[in-house]
Amino acid sequence: MVVTWVTVQSTNMSIVEYGIKDLNRRAKGFEEVFIDGGSEKRMMYIHRVTITGLQAGQKYREFSFADIVVCGLQWHLSAPNIV
Repeated sequence: MVVTWVTVQSTNMSIVEYGIKDLNRRAKGFEEVFIDGGSEKRMMYIHRVTITGLQAGQKYREFSFADIVVCGLQWHLSAPNIV
C-alpha cells in the first residue's frame, strides 16, 4: 500500500505510523516537488510512503506526518486475500 499526501512546504520527512490496535509500526518515505501547470506555477510537495507486510483484509490505523505538519489519523482496510 502506498500512502500519499501533499504539503505546501518542504519538510524533508515523510513518515507513516500504523498498526492494527496501536500505532506501533513506522515506515519512512520521500517527498518530491510538484509544480502545477497553472499561471501561478504553485509549488507543492508530494509525500509517498510504501507500507509492506500488511495482513489481507485487516483494518489498520494510520497516522501520516511530515516534520511538524500533521496529516491526520485515518483508518484503512488492506486488500483482501485473492486466490
